[in-house]
Amino acid sequence: MKANKKESKDIKSAQYWIDKFQLEPHPEGGYFKQIYRSQIEISSADLPDRFAKDRSIGTVIYYLLDEKTFSAFHRLKSDEIWFFLAGDSLLIHKLQGADVHTITLDPKTPSMLIPSETWFAAETESSDSFALVSCVVIPGFDFSDFELAEKNHLKEIYPNAAALIDRLTIKEK
Repeated sequence: MKANKKESKDIKSAQYWIDKFQLEPHPEGGYFKQIYRSQIEISSADLPDRFAKDRSIGTVIYYLLDEKTFSAFHRLKSDEIWFFLAGDSLLIHKLQGADVHTITLDPKTPSMLIPSETWFAAETESSDSFALVSCVVIPGFDFSDFELAEKNHLKEIYPNAAALIDRLTIKEK
């Protein structure tokens, strides 16, 4: 006898993952917890000029978005790689050149690179879902390298993405 698809799937809720990994609210939206920070440091003298101080070689977090949250447009001074772990599809919107590139992160496309200095935002594909990912930042994440987008400034640079920017920014000025 064949098992029903819903019965055979081990379905967990967003709250299950928030509780299991003790995720906390993130300033850009969603929930996170750092799970790794390399003890190996790179001297700022050996890094590009955009880094003002020494950095860990790499960091890793769990990151979750649910139907009530989104990752607001922001950028980092480091490269970031996202890995899909659980839940439903996640849409990642990258502003590059004059274009908006939207990539679906899911079991079919389980990882993607966000190059340093790229403005990007993320949201669940469905309004009643969640997505759990892991994010690897190289060189390691430091909040001084994190820039939350200002809505009006970003719309001046990317006027063709104004509606998306209006929806996925939290900082007016």
